[in-house]
Amino acid sequence: LILIFQIYFIIKSFHEYRAMELVTLWYRLYTSRMHDEGHRRLDQEQIGVRV
Repeated sequence: LILIFQIYFIIKSFHEYRAMELVTLWYRLYTSRMHDEGHRRLDQEQIGVRV
């Protein structure tokens, strides 16, 4: 019984770890995309000023 519980706990913690990893990955992707958008907007403004 204890062994089954340990296995269940390991699987549960592993799943939680994976979920956190996915969240951090998604967050990193989202923030980098926002960052790129900001840079693109700045570039467009600079081009507009130049023209």
